[in-house]
Amino acid sequence: MKAFLKNEERSATVKANGKVELIKINADLMSTYFSEQMIQFLKNRYKYEDLNVHLENLEFVRQLGVGHYGSASLVYDRNSDLKFAIKNINRAKIEHYHIQNNVLMEKSILSKVDHPFIVKLIKSLKNDDNLFFLMEYLRGRDLFDVIRDIGLLNKEQTQFYGGQLFLTLEYLHSKGIIYRDLKPENVYVTESVNIY
Repeated sequence: MKAFLKNEERSATVKANGKVELIKINADLMSTYFSEQMIQFLKNRYKYEDLNVHLENLEFVRQLGVGHYGSASLVYDRNSDLKFAIKNINRAKIEHYHIQNNVLMEKSILSKVDHPFIVKLIKSLKNDDNLFFLMEYLRGRDLFDVIRDIGLLNKEQTQFYGGQLFLTLEYLHSKGIIYRDLKPENVYVTESVNIY
């Protein structure tokens, strides 16, 4: 799939065990199986692979939020011409609050998951004072703010968001991960969603 989307030669080989039928898939055939939205989603995910991002090449754009242990900012990478969200966690606070295992677990989980409804961890970075999680940047707001603006969700909206949450939790559970902090503040609604 990646070779097709990036217009590259395949890097994998296959060895058949027994009689097989070979089917060649070209761009026309691919578009019948995948919607344009799915193809665009996959292209967006693949653009993050093989990036060589360094802290010194990141330019601060604006702060996105502040938490108890750190903050999140929008940054621009001068080398790749891409925007990212970066989560900054102060190393002194990690030690003070004894959350080393929590941070390591968060990094481990985020590096293992790849799902359309879960923000993608690009890489982790560090300097003398901080740890950083470089993540894909999603334009939007949390579900709590959306509900506050539009009022209670109607049936279609509830089914839409509930279905996406169900699929996300199902995916996490299939990986042996239990998510225990599900609340509207931790669900992000991207700008491309338009059902109200």
